[in-house]
Amino acid sequence: MTALSNGTFLVVGKTGTFPAFTLTAWIYNADGSLKARQDLDVPKHEVPGVYGDLELPAIDPMAVELPDGRIAITWTVNTPSSGNTYVAPWMSIYTADLRPIGTTKPVFDPISGARDYAESIIALDDGTLVISARNEKDGHAYLRMFSPNETRSAAIDLGSASSSAPGTVLTDVTALSNGNVAVVVREGTSSLKGYVLTPSEASGSAPMSFEISTTSSPIKEGVKITALKDGGFVVTWMEQGSAGTPDFNTFFRVYGSEGSAVSAIKPVSSLSYPELLSAGHSDVLSLPSGGFAVAYEKATGYDASGELGYEIHLALFDKNGTRQSDDVRVSHAATGSIDLHELHLMGDGRILVRHSQGMQIVDPRDKAISLKGTAQNDHYIGTAFNDTFESSAGADRLEGAGGNDTYKVDNAGDRVIEKANEGVDTIETSVSYALSAHVEHLIATGSASIALTGNALANTITGNAGDNTLDGGAGADMLDGGDGFDFASFASSSYGVTASLSGGDGDSFIAIEGIIGSGFADTLIGNGTAELRGAGGNDTYRVRAGDAVVEAVGQGRDTVLVSTSYALQVAAEIEVLKLTGISARSSASLTGSGTANEIVGHAGRTTIKAGSGNDKIYGGLGNDSLWGQSGRDIFVFDTRPNKSTNVDRVYDFKSKDDSIWLDNKVFTKLGSGTASKPKKFKSDMFVEGKRAQDAEDRIVYDRKTGAVYYDQDGTGAKAQVKIASISNKTKLYYHDFLVI
Repeated sequence: MTALSNGTFLVVGKTGTFPAFTLTAWIYNADGSLKARQDLDVPKHEVPGVYGDLELPAIDPMAVELPDGRIAITWTVNTPSSGNTYVAPWMSIYTADLRPIGTTKPVFDPISGARDYAESIIALDDGTLVISARNEKDGHAYLRMFSPNETRSAAIDLGSASSSAPGTVLTDVTALSNGNVAVVVREGTSSLKGYVLTPSEASGSAPMSFEISTTSSPIKEGVKITALKDGGFVVTWMEQGSAGTPDFNTFFRVYGSEGSAVSAIKPVSSLSYPELLSAGHSDVLSLPSGGFAVAYEKATGYDASGELGYEIHLALFDKNGTRQSDDVRVSHAATGSIDLHELHLMGDGRILVRHSQGMQIVDPRDKAISLKGTAQNDHYIGTAFNDTFESSAGADRLEGAGGNDTYKVDNAGDRVIEKANEGVDTIETSVSYALSAHVEHLIATGSASIALTGNALANTITGNAGDNTLDGGAGADMLDGGDGFDFASFASSSYGVTASLSGGDGDSFIAIEGIIGSGFADTLIGNGTAELRGAGGNDTYRVRAGDAVVEAVGQGRDTVLVSTSYALQVAAEIEVLKLTGISARSSASLTGSGTANEIVGHAGRTTIKAGSGNDKIYGGLGNDSLWGQSGRDIFVFDTRPNKSTNVDRVYDFKSKDDSIWLDNKVFTKLGSGTASKPKKFKSDMFVEGKRAQDAEDRIVYDRKTGAVYYDQDGTGAKAQVKIASISNKTKLYYHDFLVI
């Protein structure tokens, strides 16, 4: 088993039944749940006695992560007893997702009669692999290195290594922060020795050893070593109290980087017989705080069947070997005994304990952590304090556990998991990102133009120097766009909203230059410099000159209300442009877009240029100036005519394209017709000339002057009234006029 830098952990074992064995890997998430199970592809190798199959006889697989995320796996091949038999370790490299790279390589040559067992493996910062092994044939321990390009070095003889029990682990190795390697060896039943060596200078013989324990204890077992954060290391071992007694305790000693002792030999626990019954097991690991943790077994007595029971305890020490707290009981066997196997430090600083009944995670952290992720898909779990997580490529899963946590993410697939009432948390992001539940703040970093989306809480969302889009989601949010041209968005809203650049729908805005509406009927209010974007629904815009309104095709029937002169953008899919709230004594101009618009003037003088598209133009009261421009345009007269104050001038009427609609609520003698079903004039209702010719005439057109008159009776009993002037004096026909 090994903990991976991305916060997950890897277990390697052999599965299946004879002869269909395979090496299998299990990857677990940071919360202990199974992430993936994968049978490993072990490259074949022509080895005498096993026919190239290195899985069938595999025992004791071990794994280590290389600095670049690759995985090195070593295992010992124990061949069948017949034929050319040997015991020798092999090594294979895999990608982070456990695909094999290159060929499988022997750690020691598989020659007949060999008895070499791999016992520990580490990876140095430069990618060098260091493997310790014992040779049961010559009784020596060895160290083997593979360079970053997998070139095998000469074996380093560490001298005698003997055991009172065949199969007992006799060696352990650790990488020091200065690039050196420290290794410990059980030299004899009661003697331990250690070495510090420089990998680049290592040769076939070991350097001078350093002292570990000189006590006269008859048996020393379970030697372990781990590097400390300050550059030194700590060694632990099991030691029998006296010959013939069943009490074993765990001891440790702290060393400097060169191998000199900086602490006395100390017992890990103050237990005595019968709680120190039998040898048991122990392990040690370095902690991010600079100290270390030691796990040991405590005997609980014999059960009814006579089986000795154990429980696992964990002791924490600082870098000098001073105990930091009361020991923690990690696990108690539900039934029978529980045996300690190994400890590993997880990527987020928690401790992973593997024992005979499974795996457990222990959290020794007593202050906030600051973690920077890997290029892989990381999974880290925080503390109850104010933690900082920094993503570093990959789609990461980051879990807070209380405190005011800060998450720095760089991938939209990064998942932040918080629970209710676990502090006020902040996500800093350099990419478009949406808050997950129970996170309060979202801040854009860098200068890219990104989208920021809140959740159901009252969020504070802050943009960067780019052009950001901020959507608070539900809740009364504070949106601060920062520099750049930023939008407040209501795209996530489930109903229509009313919003201006100062806020809307309970949200407050700072440094917001534009608004994006919901998919429903919104009212968006400009300030003279805003950009307002609808997003579906029949929207209403209340704007000033200088505001830009953006609508796309198929996004509802939208209305722009203005109190001053205004021009739609050419591409704006706005259906209605209307002057409102402006004095009749003021004049204004309206300009349509390149699509079909209804443009409505006010009670004063209005100049309307409809633009391209099939437009409908309402001059309203006042002496208006009207241009249909391109398209099939309709000029609507629906206000009471007045020869002095309400005569509109049409500048570009084209009979083949355009038409004039007259409202029968005002022009009461024209007969029936509605806006939905306009009714064409009869031919005798129109006459060209200066005045009506008979009682059927209702519209008189003086082409010489361009004047258009309405005559109620066609007899002269009631005076005709000038209603419009056709500036281009084009030819008009009766079918140019319709009644609504």
